[in-house]
Amino acid sequence: MTPALREDIAQVYATYDLYFQGDGSEQKIFVDGVGLPRSSRLVQRVLGANPAIGDQAEVAWLDFGCGKGHLLRALSSLRPSWMLYGADLSERNRSYVESIPGFQTYWAGSTSAIDETFDVISLSHVLEHVGDPRTFLRELRDLLRPGGIIVIAVPDAKRNPFDLLVVDHVLHFTTSGLARLLSGAGFRDFVLDDRTLGKELLVTARRAEDVPQVVGESFNGTVASRTVELALADSVHWLESLVPWSQSVVDASTVGVFGTALAATWLHHTANCRFEFFVEEDRDRVGRSYLGRAVVFPTDVPPGAAVLVPLPGEVGERVCERLNQSPDRRYLPPPAAVSA
Repeated sequence: MTPALREDIAQVYATYDLYFQGDGSEQKIFVDGVGLPRSSRLVQRVLGANPAIGDQAEVAWLDFGCGKGHLLRALSSLRPSWMLYGADLSERNRSYVESIPGFQTYWAGSTSAIDETFDVISLSHVLEHVGDPRTFLRELRDLLRPGGIIVIAVPDAKRNPFDLLVVDHVLHFTTSGLARLLSGAGFRDFVLDDRTLGKELLVTARRAEDVPQVVGESFNGTVASRTVELALADSVHWLESLVPWSQSVVDASTVGVFGTALAATWLHHTANCRFEFFVEEDRDRVGRSYLGRAVVFPTDVPPGAAVLVPLPGEVGERVCERLNQSPDRRYLPPPAAVSA
């Protein structure tokens, strides 16, 4: 990591305001038009798929990189008897997390500050920020009790091209790369899920009895195969194609953009187009102003307007198919799918 990148990342962390588009309400993941906060969807999936943990009356669960505690709050509502712990880089969100029912202890700093062991450790959108993930995962493995599991959610680099644009994402993961990393860090019994969280990978793995000896340098996210390398190059080309696509539509119509997250934000700034509004299905974000434009619900899009849906592959196609029910509104998918 270069000094310039370290400085950029430090600036991001110093000013980061999570989910500001919805005044702190967690981003929802929509399946067939039904939205559920991503932490609730994650927790429900993990508990259902791991009955050996989910059915226990008492479990000690650490969420490392807990932020404002969305995942822990979802756990608290579903398993009120469990003991919940949180860790993050700073003290910034301590008060939010300590207000969660069932919460025990908050640690600020590195793994070395943690003096407990746990049945479950979760990393929700943490691992992509870590420069030496193998060492980090081995440290967490040592905090797991025998038979304990780790829960990891990261962007899917092959299905989410926009992951490549996030300055503080120093690693980008595929299913095979994530499994290889976990194996080298001392985990087994992987369960990989690339559907529950949309364009994310969700994996659970169990603590192995022994940590394998890995010859060579620490894992640093180097692309493992020519196939993955080509898929990432396709993603870059697809991102580049969005600019002329959006400009051609703007020249002919009144145009809005679907979403208020990374894809819509990047397109707004990069294409330099005259987008007039943003469209959101998340009611927590509707009725606000984003980047100086109104955020409206799909049924409130002006008649005759077009809405760009800059979402890759089948995700964008499904959104357009579902919302193109009104003859006087057009939801337009991106020009080409991304390699799956």
